[in-house]
This record gives sequence, structure tokens and C-alpha cells, in this order.
Amino acid sequence: MSLCLKGRIWRDGKNWRATLPGLDLSVKGAEKIDVMKELEEKIDEISDDLDYEITTEEDGLLIFETDEVAETALLILKRRIIK
Repeated sequence: MSLCLKGRIWRDGKNWRATLPGLDLSVKGAEKIDVMKELEEKIDEISDDLDYEITTEEDGLLIFETDEVAETALLILKRRIIK
């Protein structure tokens, strides 16, 4: 079983923005590749060696997918409680 969280990546004027609401993450930057790297860095900061994959679709859909469902669920719960 795997877990998929959907987000979005889009151009906003001169910058790129990406959001992953399921993990309460949002980043922006000048280049699309920089935004993706920063998003991955933020995920790595908040997770304990979570094995995941992020893909983007043509329409700006951002998909976070992992087989570590329980670990991700605990991560989401922890982030929402701390806020």
C-alpha cells in the first residue's frame, strides 16, 4: 500500500511556487528546479529518513508518494499538532 499526497507547482510572476498541503509545506524560488530541491530539503528536514518520490505533471500537479504510510501519517499528525 502506498500513500499519495497531491500538491501544486506553478509560475507566479517572476517566481515559481510549490505547495504540498498534506505536509503543510510551501516554497518559492526563481527557478522551477530550485523550488523542487527546496521542497525536498524541507521534507528531509521534518522526516526521519522517509523514502519518498515527488513527481510533477504537465498541468502543475505535484505528487508526493511513499510506501511508508504509517510513518507519513505520524509526520502529518505531528506537524498539525505543533501548529
